[in-house]
Amino acid sequence: MQIQIETIQPEVAKCMLHFNKANRSLSEHTVAKYARAMERGEWLLNGEAIIFDDAGNLANGQHRLNACIRTGIPLNTVVVRGVQPDSFKTFDGGKTRSPADILSVAGEKNTVALASAARAYLMMEMIGRKKFEITSTQIDKIVKTNRSLSRIVGTYVGHKPRVLPAGFCGVVAQVERLHGEPIASSFLIKTISGVGLSKDDPEYILRDKFLNTKYGCAINSEMGRAFMIKAANAKIQGKKMSLLRMTDDESFPVLIGIKPT
Repeated sequence: MQIQIETIQPEVAKCMLHFNKANRSLSEHTVAKYARAMERGEWLLNGEAIIFDDAGNLANGQHRLNACIRTGIPLNTVVVRGVQPDSFKTFDGGKTRSPADILSVAGEKNTVALASAARAYLMMEMIGRKKFEITSTQIDKIVKTNRSLSRIVGTYVGHKPRVLPAGFCGVVAQVERLHGEPIASSFLIKTISGVGLSKDDPEYILRDKFLNTKYGCAINSEMGRAFMIKAANAKIQGKKMSLLRMTDDESFPVLIGIKPT
């Protein structure tokens, strides 16, 4: 078996794929995901290998090679040659590291909630996109560069019961970035505690929506996320509310101050 680090140019990647005789079906979604990561500069030499069996056939790495070709960006990677042909059965057997796992290794606290908050923070800026993917690298980066997320999540986890999902903290962090800490802190504390609210305050209406309706509270619930943004916009504008709803013909709300990326 031969193991070495190589920089694979797109032309070489095409040649390697000629030996892709018995690999799994190509996933366009996976190729696109890897290509976007390469274009963002997230692709690092991490020990994962392009693998050829002892007959010279490609056993692992077709998606990375296709992404290299698609982007035109050279791929710096480990290349292993000479494995037994049936060794593919053991590939990809480990547990995938979640964003929370990566944040934990980085020394962060409340990592499950923090990962959800960071994801929500990033989702806020993806205006008009029906499909998007947020990677662990993006989540790790936004947590490192925007420390308000960790602070806000720390306040959130200290309050029980938790009426809203942790993704709410990402919405609050965007409010703070665009409109300042005082208004964001007020929105956070009043919403999670319910203290000192009138029935026409945005925080009260938002709490009531999550407490008393069937809508899912997970941040990947589009309806729930829309309610959070609408309540935040009312808070920013100093407006009172009587209800929160989304009609079928209504455009998805955008936080005041957010610009398309």
